[in-house]
Amino acid sequence: MLMASLATVLSAAADDAPVAARVNGTPIPSAQVDKLAQRMAAAQGGAPDASKQQALQALIDIEVITQQAKAEKIDTPSAEVDQRLGELKSHYPNPEAFQQALAANNATEAELRNDLTRTALVQKVLDHHVTVTLAPDAAEQFYKANQDKFQHQAEVRVSHILFAVPAEADGSSAKQHATETLARIKKGEDFATLAKELSDDPGSKDKGGDLGFVPHDGVVKEFADAAFALKPGQVSDVVKTQFGYHIIKVTDTRPAGVATLAEVKTELESFLQDQERDKQQQAYVEGLKKKAKIEIVEPKK
Repeated sequence: MLMASLATVLSAAADDAPVAARVNGTPIPSAQVDKLAQRMAAAQGGAPDASKQQALQALIDIEVITQQAKAEKIDTPSAEVDQRLGELKSHYPNPEAFQQALAANNATEAELRNDLTRTALVQKVLDHHVTVTLAPDAAEQFYKANQDKFQHQAEVRVSHILFAVPAEADGSSAKQHATETLARIKKGEDFATLAKELSDDPGSKDKGGDLGFVPHDGVVKEFADAAFALKPGQVSDVVKTQFGYHIIKVTDTRPAGVATLAEVKTELESFLQDQERDKQQQAYVEGLKKKAKIEIVEPKK
């Protein structure tokens, strides 16, 4: 998707640096292309040289949109960037860990701030010019035409309480906490309440530990084996996986079959909206590029 490439955009290099392309006279430095290609290759598991063309085209797309933003006097307030940067920093336990993550990605905080500014700017332009409206029966028509996509294996709906084990720990403390919590559940305490209070899984704890329906091959083997051995309402013993120690509860089962339209409609509508939005965004950017003067600079031999 167009926006997927924007998060890795880097700040421009010096004015006298080798140039890969010019958009209406504005240079795109070769170093900028190389750096983005390296990040794309790392994310996609390929070679940087194979990603250079993709990186160059992404940077050209961004430049034509940025120039359109200037023409329309659309900007990104610094307070908005500060908020987004703060949100990213909050994902790390301390400032040192955040700086280490930047260094691991061969980036600086200034480059990240520039990324965030340009990404927000590009999104504003696209949102201003692209509006997606699906036909009322779009989800139903897609569902009818693609029944094979909605087949599913036998599944169980599971909740869990995770006691994570840090890499440097032996796990004895987490196992003890899990064992104590299981005893509380057996005495009648509410599973969901304890999950919200104690679980180390940020993705499920606020939902009372609920992971939704999962097939046997949708989770790690130890977890799946324990979950599929339970009946609805039953709770497992303490289960060890690579993530730590779990207490698992099955709340429902679903046999193999085809998901109903009612079950998938909301998610399907979201998918179709994203698909159509991406299509229209690409068309809008291609229109900007057709009106722009784009010069690809041949590399020196």
